[in-house]
Amino acid sequence: MHQCASLHLAMRSLTGLENPTDHHIETGVSRMKCDRRDMLKVVSWLDKNDPFHTADELLHCISTGLTASEEDCISCDDAEQIGAMMQEKVTGACVVDASFPKADQVRTLQHLGSRCHVGKQSLVMDGTNLFHRLIILVERTDDVAGYFKYELTAAPASLYKCGYMRKADKPALAKEMKRGLTTEQMPSQVKYVVDGGALLHRVRWLKNSTFSQVFQQYVSYVMKKYGNAAVVVFDGYDSGPTIKDDEHRRRTQKVGRTSPEVSFHDNMLIVSSQQSFLSNAANKARFIDCLKLSLGAAGCQITQASGDADTLIVSTALQIAADEKNAVAVVADDTDILVMLAYHLTPAMSNVYFVSEAQKAAEHRHVSIASAQNNIGLSACHQLLVVHALAGCDSTSAIYGRGKGTVLRKLTKSNTMPHTDVMQRTDATVDAVVTAGMELMLLLFDGKAGDSLNKLRHSTYCRLAATSLSRPQPEKLPPTERAAYFHILCVHLQAVRWKNLNDCDLDPLAWGWKLTDGQYMPIMTDLAAAPDDILNIVRCKCKTSCVSHLCSCRKNSLMCVSACSNCHGDCTNGETVSTYSDISEDSESEHEGHADAYSDDETERIYFDSDLDYELEEEVQ
Repeated sequence: MHQCASLHLAMRSLTGLENPTDHHIETGVSRMKCDRRDMLKVVSWLDKNDPFHTADELLHCISTGLTASEEDCISCDDAEQIGAMMQEKVTGACVVDASFPKADQVRTLQHLGSRCHVGKQSLVMDGTNLFHRLIILVERTDDVAGYFKYELTAAPASLYKCGYMRKADKPALAKEMKRGLTTEQMPSQVKYVVDGGALLHRVRWLKNSTFSQVFQQYVSYVMKKYGNAAVVVFDGYDSGPTIKDDEHRRRTQKVGRTSPEVSFHDNMLIVSSQQSFLSNAANKARFIDCLKLSLGAAGCQITQASGDADTLIVSTALQIAADEKNAVAVVADDTDILVMLAYHLTPAMSNVYFVSEAQKAAEHRHVSIASAQNNIGLSACHQLLVVHALAGCDSTSAIYGRGKGTVLRKLTKSNTMPHTDVMQRTDATVDAVVTAGMELMLLLFDGKAGDSLNKLRHSTYCRLAATSLSRPQPEKLPPTERAAYFHILCVHLQAVRWKNLNDCDLDPLAWGWKLTDGQYMPIMTDLAAAPDDILNIVRCKCKTSCVSHLCSCRKNSLMCVSACSNCHGDCTNGETVSTYSDISEDSESEHEGHADAYSDDETERIYFDSDLDYELEEEVQ
């Protein structure tokens, strides 16, 4: 026994487990009890929020909320069956004959990324790589500038990113409006108008609280900070699709996933996080209905918009400022509200203050709208709606490299008032809106008289290619005229809604939007990513100077380009193109007996494919 003990001690010393408490901790009684409690919490949560069963029986990603439709042919949930089928195909085959066709591969939700649709085909690839590959192929034409009317990317890179509208830095416009202002003290008598959407996230729910306790948190917060005379304005969620649907999808993705719908009651303990719970529109709508009852019982005035509450908040504040002598304080964090207040406030009204309680708004928490108007000038105030929408908001895309401060300064220092007036007129025609919008876009990209966005795209690319240390990125180019066309329509729609303080003046389907799966989605462009002549292309792999008809480029009456494997366009076929019939018999006989100068797999043809970025199909001569 003592020998066994000696060996045991030696082994513990060798393995570093001299302290018996350092190993098999998970088998301890305390650890097992703790693990069981945690497991019961998970089981309890899954009972109430089952993410594994949905009514539509489609494949859903729990972490991102991404959903695959039947047309997407996503098959990752059948991976075991597909693997067995592929294995069965090669069973008994010679190893050199065995192959696994790409068509049999498992398709995951990752395939639902950025896509370029070419007719009935679909391409999935990085937009920047696609841009540079297509630019190489454009070398074959004398009219290189003509190809820049196409985006040459899966989506307009200067306006869209990862399938969503580019996110604008909206606070940048607020900073520009506040630049140089000193902090003002609000009057003692002031009536508050509170943005209910911001209020939902301003109050932090206490842990292990019931829903009724959380409602009381909100009531105490509002009574203490704003008094029972405050007007709280909430968003509505029963108005159907809105032009903010794209932004809502982006926010849901940022959260990580949408929480399942929770059927709750006042005494129910909250088990999900506040952010996750409120990311579900159904949860938020029902939570607001219950919260309205609690705030109303405390004496607060409650209003709710049919859709987005921004215009209702502004119209409510302006109505109070016009009817009452007391000043009005609008408690909100959204720059949209600040912009609309600066546009609509008149000298005949009482002063309105914009109060931000965001952590990043430590400076100028209380902004006098009248002071902000004087700070930027009445002319700039009159153009604010178009400036804000053109540079990007929740319903329009930001323009890469054109911040809101830059847009405000460029437009207000130029004679753009006639153009911005047209952009915010309800009765303006499509042609008038597009003409005015194109002038504003050209101004943002330093265009000159007679320029067009397509021409600027080409000249900008040439300048960047000559001066940049790295390859020019497609997002740094101006958008194509067709992409700008739809962006301008969306800008006009939003500017009109802000001007009239309602959501019902214009039909989104007539102004840059389309209806997809019950939601409004922006129309990116109506042109293909590139013309057909470069979507199906040929490049050679010649090992000599491409003088023979064996050169696939020459055989197809095409000149070699830098995409060709060996010559990279620096050959006798790089400048002139001869047809097959132009090649003399002497030229053919000259190369007879020199087959070793070419590889067996001499030529290569590149196609767009729905499964691969590029599929290489070899031609054996």
